[in-house]
Amino acid sequence: MFSMGCTKMGGQKMLAPDERHLFLQALRPPEGYSFDSGIGTTFTLDLYSLLIAPLSLAFLEYESPEQALQDPLMLMESLRRYSSRLSIFCQAGYINVPAKSNLLISFLEKMVVEVSSPRGGVFHPKFWLLRYTAKNQPVIYRLLNLTRNLTFDRSWDLMVSLKGEVVNRKRGFGRNRPVVDFLRALPNLARHNLNVNVANCLEQFQAEVMYADFQVPEGFADLGFHPIGIPKYSHFPFPNYLDRLLVISPFLSNTFLSEQTQRGDNHILVSRVESLDNLSKKSRKKV
Repeated sequence: MFSMGCTKMGGQKMLAPDERHLFLQALRPPEGYSFDSGIGTTFTLDLYSLLIAPLSLAFLEYESPEQALQDPLMLMESLRRYSSRLSIFCQAGYINVPAKSNLLISFLEKMVVEVSSPRGGVFHPKFWLLRYTAKNQPVIYRLLNLTRNLTFDRSWDLMVSLKGEVVNRKRGFGRNRPVVDFLRALPNLARHNLNVNVANCLEQFQAEVMYADFQVPEGFADLGFHPIGIPKYSHFPFPNYLDRLLVISPFLSNTFLSEQTQRGDNHILVSRVESLDNLSKKSRKKV
């Protein structure tokens, strides 16, 4: 799990359950920049859904989709090139493989890294880190934290998108240390040795991300990163004091809710009907 803590929350935005436009827009390079490389994580993985990422980047090289489709060989070469720059870490055994073979899917083979949770649980972060470059300009990283896996699931999706320039190679940003630690932990979770491209990408990201000045979103006062479940990050990251709690989760635990709702009042819980039905009466009275 990779979570973010923010203070002074601003507005909210709902997304249509059948759209991934916001995610695809987040892949688009900043003005004047080009996509260089990227790392993503997910619990479940649908290979057709994964195909959208490198294919969307490939289409950016053309003025229109129609122009791209006029030269399918060049489009496939662009797809091959971008797929070699993206790496996706997912829970071992939770990849949805198409029933019929497809030539485009073959481009994704080296992108996917299967991992296992170190304590017997599951690998559940929805975290992306993308690197963009431009001539004579500082490197830019974009950090995405999503609520939805890389599938065609029709659930609503919320996403935080942070942009950070690599500005100072002498003095880093201490709040980015958990991101670096998360990147450093990924190879130890992999079921097999990483290929050279993935290993080199992780090494470069670790060397630069500490110096990326991620901008705090409008409406927030500060932010923090919490890669829960890796070494040094096994504790619950949120403060012991609170006035009111909002929990949005499909999975619920009586123990967790009991502990967290001991403080404050008028708490709010949003979940599935079947999950709410399985809660104890004591837990229901707290929210």
